[in-house]
Amino acid sequence: MSQLSSITSREYKLILNSSRFKQREEGSKLFWDLVEFLVKSNYGKIEDGKSSEDWATEKRTTWYLDTPTLNLKANDFSLRVREEEGEYKVTLKYRSSEQDLSAVQDVSSTSKDSKPKFEEDIVPPLESKFSRSNSIEYSQLPNLETLSDLVAIFPSLDKLSIPASTSIKRVNDFTAHEVCLKVTKRIKFTEKSPKVKACFSFWYLLGNDDEYPLISEFSFDYDIPENISEDFQEFIKAANLFFANLQKFPDWLSSGNSTKTSFAFAS
Repeated sequence: MSQLSSITSREYKLILNSSRFKQREEGSKLFWDLVEFLVKSNYGKIEDGKSSEDWATEKRTTWYLDTPTLNLKANDFSLRVREEEGEYKVTLKYRSSEQDLSAVQDVSSTSKDSKPKFEEDIVPPLESKFSRSNSIEYSQLPNLETLSDLVAIFPSLDKLSIPASTSIKRVNDFTAHEVCLKVTKRIKFTEKSPKVKACFSFWYLLGNDDEYPLISEFSFDYDIPENISEDFQEFIKAANLFFANLQKFPDWLSSGNSTKTSFAFAS
């Protein structure tokens, strides 16, 4: 399968103070008020979506797989599994702060239905991480007990020289019960802004409504066109300014992990 040669999307990720979100929707509405204020204060707009609801709610479970000594992580790979309504998505991702290094990574799959991506993540203060990933959806979770099982799906992992019989296990025996609130409104940073999608994501230990989230994240993303115009450059400047301004409200921010993935491996 051919690999994507250029970045197709950019996502900004901000880990929030979970103590503000025991009442999940109430906390999200208050933070969204801040989002709207900051966008409009820089001459942007907030447009209503197709739904009259504030959010589209999705629930799923998420976990990571690796060898007992975290050989995949040591080589800057992660293997994530998500289960939602009985369907599974398995994603192999290589992540690095070096764009050229990520660009040449082989995450191809033997599956004809895999979905490769090359993305840029922005984390505070304005640091870029580049991800080459490939995802496959299954109606039943495949057998993933040894490295040979992974190599059967992602052949390039054989290059890591990890013995084929090495066991694969759930990282830290941790499963996140995840709730995503996908914002139905759209942010327009500039007059010729591309579509910007925003989302709140919360991880819970048990998945009960009365829990504090283990980790809370606000993110927004957009697709990157093949040809970068001056209008798009102005849009990027406005998006970066907005992300910087969000970080000026410390009561809303977490002082801990920079991403949900780092939280899963630190648990």
